[in-house]
Amino acid sequence: MLYQSEMFVYRRDEILYNENKVVESWNDIIENFRSFQEIDNLEPSRVLQYYRSFFHWYYWPEEGLFAPSKFLGYKNSTIGSYDSSGTGGVTQKVLAKYFNKLDRTSEEFKKLFTELSQISKNNFGKDLNDKVLNGTGGIYVPKQ
Repeated sequence: MLYQSEMFVYRRDEILYNENKVVESWNDIIENFRSFQEIDNLEPSRVLQYYRSFFHWYYWPEEGLFAPSKFLGYKNSTIGSYDSSGTGGVTQKVLAKYFNKLDRTSEEFKKLFTELSQISKNNFGKDLNDKVLNGTGGIYVPKQ
């Protein structure tokens, strides 16, 4: 979608990129992983409301944490401040510098998918979006 003003013509995702600063380092990403773990401490939250819409999930093995792209990729994300604005495309691009997508047929994917599914169902009463397994989504792990 394009927007036009007197001086500029720009795409909507560029606006969101500038308004919602993307992560710039591993420290930003780790902070967001830890922040996402507060999901059940602030109910009802927008994160929990939109939980089923997330289909790009990231895993941080050092602490066994999962977080979705749209939460993980914007700097200083918190459960309280998350408003679902922004686009997954913007966060996908920035997170690609740090993570690789797992092949759906790999044992690691199957293990992590099962673990994430159990966490989602047991802790939040939510099923994962079908796109994690059968669509454009996936599970991502840090690059070596």
